[in-house]
Amino acid sequence: MSVNAAAIANAARNRSGPRGKRPLWITILLVVGAGVVWLLQQQGVLPQSSANAPQSQQSNNKPVFSEPSAPASPAARSDKSSRQSSGKSTAAVVGDGGIAELFKKQQSDTWVEAEGVIKKILPDDDNDSDGSSKHQRWIVRVPSGIEILIAHAFDVSARVPVEEGDTIEFRGEYEYTEKGGTVHFTHAPKFKRRDPGGWIVHNGTKYE
Repeated sequence: MSVNAAAIANAARNRSGPRGKRPLWITILLVVGAGVVWLLQQQGVLPQSSANAPQSQQSNNKPVFSEPSAPASPAARSDKSSRQSSGKSTAAVVGDGGIAELFKKQQSDTWVEAEGVIKKILPDDDNDSDGSSKHQRWIVRVPSGIEILIAHAFDVSARVPVEEGDTIEFRGEYEYTEKGGTVHFTHAPKFKRRDPGGWIVHNGTKYE
């Protein structure tokens, strides 16, 4: 049951007869009682009447509707998809792997990953009298137009069954030459080295 302090105060004023006077002690008692009721209502001991309830409390009972979030843009969705797919797929080799820049700077001893087309298959270099490895040799044109020599050690790795016109992907160490450069070490490290070594990918098969 709600107690209204204002109603108690009004009752205190109307308690006396039409023309009679109310004793002072009754007035004091009623005013003190109204004050106590008001204080208890403010402290939450007694419920407030609906007429005196703050508008803020009534407004808090209204349902709150949140606006739907805007859908992600196509660019954001594609960026997310690319991040997710890059963690599952193998690293795709695209372009010349910086070979054109290395050739321009005449820079050697640099690991590259690139792709290219077999333009010419040279005879094997199978002279191992000096302790070196036997190599398959191919002239490969990378996307920038530079033609390089790839020397693949088939006695360390497996022999790659390439034909002229085939596309390969490769990782190896680039050495500058005036003709375009040479890439070797296209296999796993023969000795303990800090670098991970190289490989050749041909028709979906990796040779390292």
